[in-house]
Parts: sequence; structure tokens; C-alpha cells
Amino acid sequence: MDSTTHQNKTQETLLVTGIGGQLAGRVVSLLLEKGHKNIIGTTRKPEKVEHLKSQGVDVRAANFDQPESLAEAFRGASKMLLVSTHKIGQRLNQHRNAIAAAKAAGVRHVIYTSIQSADRFKSIVTTEHLETENYLKESGLKYTILRNNLYADGLIMKTKPFLQWGKFSGCAGEGAVAYVTREDCARAAASVLLKTDGMDAESNCFDISGPK
Repeated sequence: MDSTTHQNKTQETLLVTGIGGQLAGRVVSLLLEKGHKNIIGTTRKPEKVEHLKSQGVDVRAANFDQPESLAEAFRGASKMLLVSTHKIGQRLNQHRNAIAAAKAAGVRHVIYTSIQSADRFKSIVTTEHLETENYLKESGLKYTILRNNLYADGLIMKTKPFLQWGKFSGCAGEGAVAYVTREDCARAAASVLLKTDGMDAESNCFDISGPK
């Protein structure tokens, strides 16, 4: 057995959901850059991520609205990054389906991408995240909750009206946001997936945020 084969056998299998998206796709790239080879990636459209499959990622079809198929899609993974879905009003059930399937598949640790201040401010968005967090905590699985702040990348969308009208506009009033880049959120998630010491033995919740 060569050293590469031995390393692959000793690496735990990591699962990343939604790898067709920008955040999850970047997390997988970071894992590959770190030399991790045992990666399962799930997506509703496997044909869209052939580039990851060609790099050795075990790409599997998974639809959170079809819970009967999820446990098999998650089979073999020890840790899972559950990237929150985008369907507001539907994603709580989707997340519950994914967490239940992860437990049935033998996953022992779930990392979930939540939102900053999910337990402090009430809205449709934060409520779905908080209820997902609570469901995960009650699942009996080890968990890490990453409360990502808003992406600074989203500010790019405001440049067009700024150039047209000469000022930024929004409905935040005096509200403030400690923006963080999607890249930083991806690196935080990849680091937790690769962590093998004390963090893996306990459950945690972290704010992933800009400095101010």
C-alpha cells in the first residue's frame, strides 16, 4: 500500500451539501487544496458539478424535499456541512429532513450555516435558522453552528443604482452590519470540517463576522 492510499484510508469522510452553490463549492475546493480526498458532495443537479467529480469528489444526487432518498445519499460520511437552502418558507422542513437523514445514515457531527443573531432578532429568515438550530441540538448529534453575517459580496449588487443615482439606498435605517466575505465563511466551514481535536468532541456555536 503506497502512502497516498494509506492517507486516504485514514482520512474521515466529509460530506458537503449543496455543492452547486458558491459557498459549498468553495468549501469543497478548499478541502481539496488541503489534500483531503474522502469527500462526498450532494446536489440536486450532479451534471452541473462535473469539474468536482473529475477531481475525485463523490458527487451524489440529493433533494431535501425527497427525504426517503437522503439517508442513502449521506451514507458513509462521518461529518456533514449542511449549507442552508434558499427557499424561505420551505427550508425549515428541508433542513429537518437533512438532519434526520444524517442521523439515520450514521453521520456523527453536523455543521450548519445559520445567520448572525438568529436568537436575538425575529423575522421569517432568522426564525427558520433558529428552529433549525434547535432541531439540530435536539437530534442527539454533535453539532457546530456557524452564524454567518451578511456577505460583503452582496454589496456589489448595489453599485449599479449607486452609479445611476450617486448614493446607496436601503431600508436598514440606523441598523449596522459587520459584513463578512463569502470566502471567509467558506474557510471557517472548511476548518471546522477538518478539525480533529477537542472541537470535534463537543458542540459549539460561532459567530462568523466582520470586525465592526
